[in-house]
Amino acid sequence: MTKQKSLIGTELDCITKHIEFTHLKNLEASKSVGHDLIKNLPSFVYGNLVNSEKIYKILHLNSKHVLLSRESIFTHRNLKIGESVNIRTFLREAYEQQASSNPIGFIILESIGSVDEDIAFYCERVLAVRGGFSRGRS
Repeated sequence: MTKQKSLIGTELDCITKHIEFTHLKNLEASKSVGHDLIKNLPSFVYGNLVNSEKIYKILHLNSKHVLLSRESIFTHRNLKIGESVNIRTFLREAYEQQASSNPIGFIILESIGSVDEDIAFYCERVLAVRGGFSRGRS
């Protein structure tokens, strides 16, 4: 059994992020409207608040081989600049499929963001891992 499969159902990370204007620095909306008028973080940015680097390390994934295959975000409330959000990420599933002669691994992550015990968003990310999962001892 691969390391990833043994972690199914476990919490991989819990992080608190403070929402700052710098989260918007690369968005066209922030450049054209100006930072004084933007008070809410756009919902398509929520998935990027997850601590991907730490999660990849826990799952023994090489970030150069990981591609975002699909992302679904359900928002329950807007995140405002200046708020702190607690994000818990869980491994829901890990499996491999054969594609021609090379395997492709799939990781399904679930993240729940909450502000003051109120759920702000739910995010599901499906990651495709080129070459599948390593089978070495860990």
